[in-house]
Amino acid sequence: MSMQRIGGLPASLVLAAVVVLGQKPTAEALFREALVKERAEGSLREAIFLYERIIVDFPNDRRIAAQAMYQLSLIYEKQGDPRAKRMLTRLSREYADVEPFATRAREGLAQQSAESPSVFPEVSLPLDYDRGSPDGRFVVYHKDASKSGVLYLKELATGLERVLVDGGYVMHPAWSPDSTRLAYGFSSLDQKIREIRIVQVSSGETVKLGIRGWPITWTDSDEIFFYLPNYGVDGADFFLVPVAGGTPRKVHTGEFSTAITPDGARLIARKSEKLFLIDLATGDSQAITTSAGSEYGFMISPDSRLVIFKANPEGHWAFYIAPLDEGLPVKSPLKVKVVEAEGGPAAGRPWRKWWTRDGTLTFPLGRSLANIYRVDVDPKSGRAVDTPLRLTQDTGYNNRPAISPDGKRVAYWYAHQGKFGLAVMDSGGANERPLLEQLLNVPPLYWRSPEEIMFLNTKPKEGNKRAVYTVNVNIGALERVAEAEGLYWHYVPGRNEILQVVGDYPKPATVLKALSLTDGKQRVVATVDALWPHMAISPDGKRIAYMASRGQIAAQLSSEMALMSINGEPLGTLVSAQQELITPNAWSPNGKYLLYTLGKAGPRVMNVETRESWPIHRETADGNWQGGNWSPDGTFILLVKATQTEERVAWSGVTAEAVARLMEER
Repeated sequence: MSMQRIGGLPASLVLAAVVVLGQKPTAEALFREALVKERAEGSLREAIFLYERIIVDFPNDRRIAAQAMYQLSLIYEKQGDPRAKRMLTRLSREYADVEPFATRAREGLAQQSAESPSVFPEVSLPLDYDRGSPDGRFVVYHKDASKSGVLYLKELATGLERVLVDGGYVMHPAWSPDSTRLAYGFSSLDQKIREIRIVQVSSGETVKLGIRGWPITWTDSDEIFFYLPNYGVDGADFFLVPVAGGTPRKVHTGEFSTAITPDGARLIARKSEKLFLIDLATGDSQAITTSAGSEYGFMISPDSRLVIFKANPEGHWAFYIAPLDEGLPVKSPLKVKVVEAEGGPAAGRPWRKWWTRDGTLTFPLGRSLANIYRVDVDPKSGRAVDTPLRLTQDTGYNNRPAISPDGKRVAYWYAHQGKFGLAVMDSGGANERPLLEQLLNVPPLYWRSPEEIMFLNTKPKEGNKRAVYTVNVNIGALERVAEAEGLYWHYVPGRNEILQVVGDYPKPATVLKALSLTDGKQRVVATVDALWPHMAISPDGKRIAYMASRGQIAAQLSSEMALMSINGEPLGTLVSAQQELITPNAWSPNGKYLLYTLGKAGPRVMNVETRESWPIHRETADGNWQGGNWSPDGTFILLVKATQTEERVAWSGVTAEAVARLMEER
């Protein structure tokens, strides 16, 4: 079991001692403890937790609460977290009469940095361009997202375009150093063939390597650098394989954002949010910079002399360039341009960034925004009585809300500007605060009690396997509940069981298992063809609404929503097979209604007995809404509205010589 510690002791023991003595911790005592965590111990996560607790639990102790909010803004600013501005805004409004913190907040907001011009000439490139060739002559791209197997080639000088690859799914294009060939990841429509292929640009002749993987780049020594996801480490395994074919050799395991130098001798990877250059022959690593803050989203120049990356050493996000051939670490990398970083999980294809030998450099900036909304409903009819009200404000991406048994709190996964984790707020949207950070946010979330949230801990302490844990919202203590057999699980409170979809999905004969948390015994609930992990268990724990797909070819794939008993007995079809995904979300507390999402039509409510269904609200049918959860008293439903946007930043003349000149001129 892992938990937060206060003064060297587990926080739960300190809390227990306070209870025994009949005393409650005061705002002032918690603030002093938070300062110790922040300044003396450098335990920012624990300090953030304590400051957030002061704001939530002691709103009437206005001076201490305002001071805690200001300290939070300073921590978030150092981390480049957008919540810094949010804290200052709240402080200036909610504590406008508390000095000197209100004045400091207003001054801080006034000094917010405006976007700076780039030090390189900015150029315009179409968003559809996937990857440019090293010599700058060609680009490849997909015209139609629904036809991802058709890859076009365009010669930039003449504007002539033609189809280079047609068939299946084509992703992750990687150019050969001489710009004559292109490696790509191929998947057949029925998913039976997944391999790396190489196409000759001039003739279209294709070579099949017969090796599964997603190419990243092509080295000067004629090897393809590629990856395969490794969810056990919240990242991927990285390999090199000769272009002529052969056995791949694994060279690294780590975060998805890993790059290799064109000579194939060194890697750049992230460790503790910083970039390191790793020598593949010796394993030695060296920090790229001495800067504070986070660094991510990087790319290496074709000549191996430069690396560009996003970082926040000054409290806001910007692109920086560091030379790799003049001694590491670099004390003062060149700031290229201040930008707003991504709002959430990667929106946009990672292979859309590229760097040509003549210095054309481009990055996609994807923003994935999602917010949680509340819709008040009549518990008797299951119909909305008011318009959707937005709850989340602090972070850009919020999803998978779970409502506490007393209906007072909402837990949810959040992601914003490179940070991911679990957060909690009041059911009216007040007092948003993070509980923990976790890179791989795997749904769902459940409450075991009004104080404990159940979640899948994908990266527990060293030596422990991935497992379902609880986190206490009051003291932050973590407790291991059960080892997870896979990524996909559900909690059945009435039976004290965890349901698990075992193995890949969807596939023939997918197995659904139940693990008893009472005696540790496991049973097979059912074996269902093409079962998806999306399901909803009725409040009495007796029925499971689930989704299954039909068909073998993606273009002809359909899905249906059906019902089974907790023992696997079929109870009929709820929604017959359709092209849209049909996702069960949550039951009403009386077990009469089911909240589900019908593809782009959005969230709907069904009377399970009569099969009658209706949209929740006229505003929720624009293709951006997803179902969420139903309150324990039946009076409100939580929904998620998600949108994705993408743009491109691009510069010309970004060469080692130009960077050296600009660094000298500073």
